[in-house]
Formats: sequence, C-alpha cells, structure tokens
Amino acid sequence: MKVIILRSIAIAAACGITIANAWDGRENAVWLEGGIKGALGETLDVKVIEQVRYQETDFDFYYRHSEVCLPWKFARGWSLAPAYRYVTITKNGSSTSMPSGHLNLCNTSALSGLDLISRLRIFFADLDGADDRTDFRPKLALIPAKGWTALKLKPYAENEMMINLDDGRFYLNRLTAGIKCAPAKHLALCAFIGQDLVENSAQSGWNERYNYGMVACMGF
Repeated sequence: MKVIILRSIAIAAACGITIANAWDGRENAVWLEGGIKGALGETLDVKVIEQVRYQETDFDFYYRHSEVCLPWKFARGWSLAPAYRYVTITKNGSSTSMPSGHLNLCNTSALSGLDLISRLRIFFADLDGADDRTDFRPKLALIPAKGWTALKLKPYAENEMMINLDDGRFYLNRLTAGIKCAPAKHLALCAFIGQDLVENSAQSGWNERYNYGMVACMGF
C-alpha cells in the first residue's frame, strides 16, 4: 500500500502543468553544484553539497546553499534522508539567510531496464521577517538502470512539484532533463536543463523560466 501511494503521488507530479505561460528570459538561471559523499556504515551515508545560482543575462550571483544530508537505507530500495540546508539569497545588493531542513522518503524500483525513483520531501524554512514555511515536494525520476559506454552515460528525466502546506497552494512545477556520467571511479558528473512554471501569487498567474547547469560529486 505504501508503494502504491508513493508512486501515485509521484506520477501525479510528473503530469505537471500544460498551460502556456508568460516567459521572461531575464529570469533564466545557471546552477552550479559540487558535492562529496561516502559511507558511514553499511546502511548510513553522508553527503555534503554546495550549490550556487547565477542570473543568465549578466551572470550575477543571487543564491547559494550549503547542505548536509544523511541517507539511511532501512529496506531494499527504500531510504530515509534527513538534511539541513543553509540558504543565502542576494537581491539589490543585500543578503538574507534562510536556515531550513527537509526529510526525504525515497524509493527506487526496476521498470523494464529503467530505475523509477520516487521521492517525498517535507521542507521547512525559517524565513527572515516572514512566517515560517512548510512545503510538500514530491518528485519522480526515470533513468536507465545501467550506463552506456565506458563513461556510464545515463540520460534522465524528472519532475518535481512544490506545494506550500501553510495555504495549500501549488506554486511551482519543475521539469528537468539531463545526462549523467561517471568518467572516473569516484567522480560523477551531470549536465541538465530544467523548466520552472511558477505562480508567485494567486493573482499573478503562471510564469515560465529555465535553469541549466552542471553537478559534480566526489565519492570516498
């Protein structure tokens, strides 16, 4: 039953939104991420991530987060991962901080040569000068179970929804496609492009923007 519920919510997330939206290219962003990960035991891992984001038009820095995550594999194909994230947002020359945390329930299942990866996330943010925010963020991803060529190339697609639980508002749908590879034993790389559909308020309607970037992760 838990698997059925998890997959049903994740598949609903993959449907996303199909409405045409206003698009301002000035909102496009470049994301760069680096991380290290390793095993703390047979079922417990640790991952440390640093991500920065820049505006596409003038490559101005506007966002950064540092994160520590502890995935725990409690059953075959299942993991529970608490994480702490510290966010810094820069706008008009001033910066604000946003300590936050999230709890992730993840499942990986085989599907005709593919891995179907489902993730349910509860996200909590401590906002400066505003009410705290709690989000529900389900995500579904499809990726080949085995890589191609010596680089272990794996194209993938994923969809994530973000729902503000404080007011029940679905405010962002993120559809991403990319390719992952492993050029060395302890190095994983990823290049991606993603479409965000964002509703800033109930009156503003949905706006469209694009994110693209790269991820590098070292293992130990």
